[in-house]
Amino acid sequence: MYDTVDEETSKFFKDIASVMNKVDKPNLPGFENVHWNSLSQLTIRRKGHNRKWFSNIRKSTGAVSLMSFLKQARVDLYYPKPKYAIKSWKNSYGRMKRLVVAYPSMYYERDKTFDTYDQNYENPKTQEVKVTSKNPVTGYSNEEMRPLFAPMSEYYLRHKIPLAINAKLRENGFKIAKFERFNWILRSPEGD
Repeated sequence: MYDTVDEETSKFFKDIASVMNKVDKPNLPGFENVHWNSLSQLTIRRKGHNRKWFSNIRKSTGAVSLMSFLKQARVDLYYPKPKYAIKSWKNSYGRMKRLVVAYPSMYYERDKTFDTYDQNYENPKTQEVKVTSKNPVTGYSNEEMRPLFAPMSEYYLRHKIPLAINAKLRENGFKIAKFERFNWILRSPEGD
């Protein structure tokens, strides 16, 4: 099961990158109560489009878009490792096990910032600045105006990781007796 959680977790940044460069927020669980503020007309004229979380960066300057950075970034370098516990007991149904995925990585705040610099020597920026820096006009960051990282974490915690674990359990012949958030009570296929 640990491998399943780690495998799903490793796709987190790639999934964020896949929903960037859009006009509308992603249609995924976790984004239900998220509102993406529209770009101002001035910003649309300056950028030449109305897509969110997109920078029209010319690679000739040495700059790397946040989307490109996230496609190759490793989640385990920025989030703590998940915590697990397994408890076993016997009851009238047979031998039971509870796998507790205590806290998948996305439950935590990133413990390291995106300190990778663009190779743009005129105006070097870290990738973190592209997420957290405040707009001088609105006073809000990209993440505050158009949340992406926090709701994607919720999507992973509520849907993607549990679905992957349940699929793996069924594949291995386990019957899921009860599901709770990040607690799986399992009945062994052999009943032992």
